[in-house]
Amino acid sequence: PVEWARDVLESRVRRTGGVTAHPYGLYLVQVEYRDEFPLPERYIGPHFLTGFTELDG
Repeated sequence: PVEWARDVLESRVRRTGGVTAHPYGLYLVQVEYRDEFPLPERYIGPHFLTGFTELDG
């Protein structure tokens, strides 16, 4: 629920959110916005994923 996420963020204590993975090797690959925000789509990395157009299953 939305309230749970707000409580975790407001606590400013990372452990409140439960078990988390180490950040080593994590990359932000894609961000999607609703159609009302007409932003251009472009692939900017990471380079080891170059050539992949679909990351879903």
